[in-house]
Amino acid sequence: MKLGVDYDYIPISSIEIGERARTSIGDTTDIQNSATGFAGQIQSLAVKRLSSDVGRFKLLAGARRTSAFSLAGLTHVLVRIYPQD
Repeated sequence: MKLGVDYDYIPISSIEIGERARTSIGDTTDIQNSATGFAGQIQSLAVKRLSSDVGRFKLLAGARRTSAFSLAGLTHVLVRIYPQD
């Protein structure tokens, strides 16, 4: 059964975070250390393509991890790409 979800590595700069319920990302040191260390990125981010802009994505889940990866200097991240509505 195909769920319509693809995985890919995309530039972190192509992800739009938008409004979130969480107003503070808190201490992300552990996530940054994990992402840049031996373990690497453990969990993918969830995104969907923006229909209005090719190559741009809307973040569905993982704002804290996205911020931590950016602070850690990662340029590309693993994402699950969900279909557009």
